[in-house]
Amino acid sequence: MAKRSARLAPYVPKTRKRPEGLDFGPQAPKAEKDRRSLKDRIMPAYDLLVGFARRIFRVREREEALAAKEAEQQSLAEAQEKEAADLRRRAAVVASSMKKAGRAVPDRLEALAEDRDIPLDEDGFPGAWAIPLDTEPQALRERLESTTNLELRAAFQETRDAVRLIEDDDDLREKYQNGLTVIEADAAERGFDLEIGRQDLRKVKDLKKAMRHTDQFAPPIKVIRKSGVPVQTRT
Repeated sequence: MAKRSARLAPYVPKTRKRPEGLDFGPQAPKAEKDRRSLKDRIMPAYDLLVGFARRIFRVREREEALAAKEAEQQSLAEAQEKEAADLRRRAAVVASSMKKAGRAVPDRLEALAEDRDIPLDEDGFPGAWAIPLDTEPQALRERLESTTNLELRAAFQETRDAVRLIEDDDDLREKYQNGLTVIEADAAERGFDLEIGRQDLRKVKDLKKAMRHTDQFAPPIKVIRKSGVPVQTRT
């Protein structure tokens, strides 16, 4: 009976232009005479019906919000699983290539490729920089001074991974975030692009430091065709 009444006269929330109340639903009669008859029948209990309809409306709102949140969480979980699977696949390809080339495969890369748990502590990120806030500035300067550009890039990659992966240890994550900030700032002073491993003297902020650290990846080889004959050059 309650469901039928709700379909005949569903609840309408309060707006700026009108108070809350009941309105004709999709199963309400179409003829004006029949609609007046329906109004006459519910008017004696109108306030009671409005209160009842309001409660049903709010329950449905909560149910819809919960369903939407669950759908969003499910979608996020599926996206994360897809990303994790893609990461495992790429790790497996890299690990296989390294083995074929006779190179040692890092434990963390092998664990990722085999979908084994990776220790999320300082031992799990041996090349990452975990820098406490109370680190002595002089010790930090000496560490940076003794680090080449390409070593800085390797530390950047390890430290960035640590920041991305550690979620449950805020103190350790903060140390790695500090390390990432220090690495990025020093690379900027050198004019060194941590992503591509190349130095750009036009972007140098500290020329003396940049001149002390000049190692970088070789420029990519371009093939220039002249008269149909390929010529290899470096840019």
